[in-house]
Amino acid sequence: MPRHARRHPAPLLAALLLLGCGGDDAVSPEGTAGRWALQRIAGDPLPAVSFTTSEITIRILGDTLLLNADGTGTLTGADEVERPELPPGERVTRQTRQPRGLLHRMVNGRVEVEYLCGPGELCVVPPHLVGRWENGALHVDYALGHRVPRVYTRVR
Repeated sequence: MPRHARRHPAPLLAALLLLGCGGDDAVSPEGTAGRWALQRIAGDPLPAVSFTTSEITIRILGDTLLLNADGTGTLTGADEVERPELPPGERVTRQTRQPRGLLHRMVNGRVEVEYLCGPGELCVVPPHLVGRWENGALHVDYALGHRVPRVYTRVR
């Protein structure tokens, strides 16, 4: 498949984060480069529910965006997955997510993130995350299929 036909959501998010967004809180790509840790989802501190249905609940235990000044980056994290239909001792499992590549860029004053799609994966057209800079933090207002807003702060 030609490279332009595959969409990679993570890089878009990283690009957006590096470029920052408009207003008084605008950030240059160099200023956004670094590690950003998820602090809150929809106002709840971590661990927090990211996604839920009658069949599954996913709680984010930790989530880190690494944004590079060149518009690339990675997303890593750990989750707790609960499946109520399973027996009590098997309902909840913890998993560590392998680093997922991403691209990020600024579009109309907002950061957009696109996750990279691997061979054979079915991928949704990006952006996968859309955020804005406010008070030195990244506020993600759109996260495909997950609860928002999400607030990321720089890891020193």
